[in-house]
Amino acid sequence: MIRVKNDALIGYGSDYPYFWLKKLPEDKDPLPTHIAFDAPSREAVDQFYQLALQHGGRDNGGPGIRKEMSRQPYYSAFVFDLDGNNVEAVYLPK
Repeated sequence: MIRVKNDALIGYGSDYPYFWLKKLPEDKDPLPTHIAFDAPSREAVDQFYQLALQHGGRDNGGPGIRKEMSRQPYYSAFVFDLDGNNVEAVYLPK
């Protein structure tokens, strides 16, 4: 489901919008941020990483177990998007 509030705000979600993006005013520079998305499997994390690199993302940590995380196994990959944001796909088995 995608819900658009106006030209400067958009929300994404499966059954309701829970991830919102807001357009910055033209005189503001965006601050880099970290965004993590749940992945349904390790293969999905791997695919996210490969596709991100193919489309201009920069490596910030290839797919693998992150032993420093408190919940294990924490399988994730990180890329910098074109604006310098750190985007992560993470798989945590239930």
